[in-house]
Amino acid sequence: MCPSTYNDLFSVRKACDDDLPGIEIISEDVGMPVIESAENTYVAVNDEDLPVGFIRIKLIDVEGGSGVGSSSQHAYVYPVAVLRSWQGYDVGTALIDVALEQYNELRLVACTPSHGFYPKLGFKKASWDEIAPEIANDCKVCPDADTCSPQPFIRGAR
Repeated sequence: MCPSTYNDLFSVRKACDDDLPGIEIISEDVGMPVIESAENTYVAVNDEDLPVGFIRIKLIDVEGGSGVGSSSQHAYVYPVAVLRSWQGYDVGTALIDVALEQYNELRLVACTPSHGFYPKLGFKKASWDEIAPEIANDCKVCPDADTCSPQPFIRGAR
């Protein structure tokens, strides 16, 4: 994937292992667990090619694709994060746009602070039945679930 420039401030490209230290800084900045692999991850980078945001997509197989015995995959945003100092510059929007171009549909579970962000990007509330059990179970066993108020969302073709 060639880098896509979204404005004069940053571009988005596929992440590589060299980006992991920058992704770790972003994760720590926003209080998320560190991801350990650049697989299925895209980064927004500044003019010095340093990550300022990232989106990781977790692909989960689902049964019952288009024919008997076939399967397909759902793409889950798992997670998207932007350095606090870069929030408000459309970095998160650009990362979602790039992921949608790649996967056509995105699913996610958002915490309370993000409940307003995703509908602005065209995501619709979804039911828990539309979320893979392994994603839903993460929320069920999370010690912060009561304060997080997790809400499933989907954007794209269902």
